[in-house]
Amino acid sequence: MAKVLLVDDLPPERQRIAKALSKPGHNVISVQGNTTDTLFAETKLWLDENADVVFDVLILDIAYDKHTLGGLVLYQLLEEQGYISRWRHLILFTQLVSQAQERDFARLEAFLINRHIPMENLISKHPTKLDNLIDRVAKLTDDIG
Repeated sequence: MAKVLLVDDLPPERQRIAKALSKPGHNVISVQGNTTDTLFAETKLWLDENADVVFDVLILDIAYDKHTLGGLVLYQLLEEQGYISRWRHLILFTQLVSQAQERDFARLEAFLINRHIPMENLISKHPTKLDNLIDRVAKLTDDIG
């Protein structure tokens, strides 16, 4: 099953997502924090302390820290520090999908296009869409058995 790194600022959401992903047998590591800075520091610390671990999927919440797209800032920090080789796939998980303002969605779309990330990897955080996340992880990692 897949090794998943989950970065979300809200403990109840993080726990709900981790539990749902663990049911089919995925190994989920959750990073805690409530701002872009703390999430970056905690993610960086975990990755540095576990330098031999490469994740199949990074699931990144993108709407937090008083910024509609705070998770994109976090990803860019990880990118600048050279951490993107530590996961094979990126899934952006957010309520923004259904609530996007036109400007934010255009910025999000450009982020995905510039990094060659398929739009299918942008998944709504709505509770009824959790199966979509589980299905996407399965599809992205079906080659690992």
